[in-house]
Amino acid sequence: MDSSEIFITAGAAAALGLGAGAGFKLIPALFRARKDLANTHQGHNDEPPVPTYQIFLSSKRRETSIVGFYRDSLRHADGSFTRAYHAELEPSVFCDDLTLENRCNALARLLAARKPVGT
Repeated sequence: MDSSEIFITAGAAAALGLGAGAGFKLIPALFRARKDLANTHQGHNDEPPVPTYQIFLSSKRRETSIVGFYRDSLRHADGSFTRAYHAELEPSVFCDDLTLENRCNALARLLAARKPVGT
């Protein structure tokens, strides 16, 4: 068995796994959609069905301490405020090439510098 057969077999197994995983998620949704469609057709023989949308909320009521906004801050029930700040992040892999290259060069200079004996 050469390497190309191994790669083809692994790719086919991965595709089968992805397809089975998607099927396990989508088939119950398909059955629910068909049931909802059948419910909308009942009693409306002469009119086209109107799509209905349901929002599924959790039955637990969510408690919050936020009671309002004050300028650009959130005001809480105990009188405190929460504010968000905008900060500029350090350059990453997705930044400009020159910035990334300068950071790599600075790291290379750090590693190439003379160090004390035993380090």
